[in-house]
Amino acid sequence: MVCREGAMTRLCSVEGCGKAAYCTQTVCRNHWLALKRYGNTGRMRDQSCVHCGVIYRTNEPKSVHCSELCRFEEKVDKSAGHGPDGTCWQWTGTKHGKGYGHFSSGQGSARVVDKAHRVAFRLYCDHEPGNLLVCHTCDNPACVNPDHLFLATNTVNLLDRQKKERQARGEMAGRARLRADEVRAMRAGKKEAIERARSRGVSDSAIRQALRGDSWRHLNSDAPPIRPTR
Repeated sequence: MVCREGAMTRLCSVEGCGKAAYCTQTVCRNHWLALKRYGNTGRMRDQSCVHCGVIYRTNEPKSVHCSELCRFEEKVDKSAGHGPDGTCWQWTGTKHGKGYGHFSSGQGSARVVDKAHRVAFRLYCDHEPGNLLVCHTCDNPACVNPDHLFLATNTVNLLDRQKKERQARGEMAGRARLRADEVRAMRAGKKEAIERARSRGVSDSAIRQALRGDSWRHLNSDAPPIRPTR
């Protein structure tokens, strides 16, 4: 209900609003709800950034960071000692199972969650990755140091993974039924190793591939492939 004094409608007391006051309040309904929920009407105010200390103007009741960069860096540990060479910037926020950080941007229906190292590339390098992958030179999933990040296609990423021997292989492969010591023993001519593998349900086809070097190729240097005996 809009309250009236005589023939005139009272207006919201918030500067620049112009809407009618709500019931017996001195502000409009929207500002009254904001006052009830947040403790203020959401009007522009000076706020000190909790990260960098800069004073900025905002009308967001819960705003405590002057920029997305400051909100991001609140969850970054730049101290020495992280990663292979000790120069990684370690993400301390939310991570998923593979160790990659997560960071949310925007609010409400516009909220978007992306991997932290992709957001780091956008914020520090001032470039949108788009459909390209953001890869690590340090191979540390939690690193957000822009000096350790580079753009690549999926093909380049796979080649980089193979070059660094980071792909799942041998016993680390999800469907592996053999062990490295078994393959070495089989290639050394120990028939009992073949029989043990068969007793565990390893197929003759998998055994032949291991013996020929079609699989377990990373062992070919120290355990040369052989032709299976019939």
